[in-house]
Amino acid sequence: MEYPPAQKIIDLAQALNMSIDDLLEIDDNSSRREYQDIKPNLAKKLRLASNLPQHDIKALTTFIDALLIKGEMWTHDFKTAV
Repeated sequence: MEYPPAQKIIDLAQALNMSIDDLLEIDDNSSRREYQDIKPNLAKKLRLASNLPQHDIKALTTFIDALLIKGEMWTHDFKTAV
């Protein structure tokens, strides 16, 4: 896909009286809203972990998946017991 020159995008946004983000349908706040409830210490550790070797990242994500499945089972068992 070929994009128009940056100046053409600027001109079009001005002609339509809209921001470049709106024109290109870029929503910075959507990703912020999606992650705003992540605990800061967890986010920091995940950022640091992203520098690990790929095999360690895979091990970490497998462990996280296992914890999430365990949590879902516990939540399901708790809800059905009540």
